[in-house]
This record gives sequence, structure tokens and C-alpha cells, in this order.
Amino acid sequence: MATRALANAARMVVEQPALLQLRTLQAVQAGGATVVLTTGPTPDLGVRPAG
Repeated sequence: MATRALANAARMVVEQPALLQLRTLQAVQAGGATVVLTTGPTPDLGVRPAG
């Protein structure tokens, strides 16, 4: 079940990149995490849209 949730999350991020930005802001707000921001090109996460 956890694998399916991760796959769904990855698909959503590919389809809606702004979701990743929102999640990053949540992590920063919650604290306890190291967040690295860059202005460079987005790394290839190896995730592709279905189809």
C-alpha cells in the first residue's frame, strides 16, 4: 500500500509541479527538516507521466 501511495504522489508531482513547491513550504513551516533550494535546472527524478 505504501508503494502505491508513493507512486500516486510521484504521478501527481509530475502532472502538477506546483504541488512539490507547496509541500516544500509545508516542510519548512513544520521545521526539523533540511530544505535546499536552488535556482538551477530541475533534476531528472526519473518519473514520467503515464501514457
